[in-house]
Amino acid sequence: MEGPPDSGISINGDTGSSPDSDNSSQQSQNQSDVEARRLKRGHVLAELLDTERIYVAEMGSILKVSLQIEQIQCYRD
Repeated sequence: MEGPPDSGISINGDTGSSPDSDNSSQQSQNQSDVEARRLKRGHVLAELLDTERIYVAEMGSILKVSLQIEQIQCYRD
């Protein structure tokens, strides 16, 4: 008695590939995910540091001008 042709898909949705090949493909996917997250984190940190450098420079300019204004006011009094 012949049944329907085997589709290669089990009840669990597996394609019938060996656990080793599934494991290695999942490991390579995990490694690429880890690498992608690492690169993204690096870009975010670089952007944060750049923003902080600009902030510090601008605050320095504000302080410098504020001190100059204060000195001018002291000389007038």
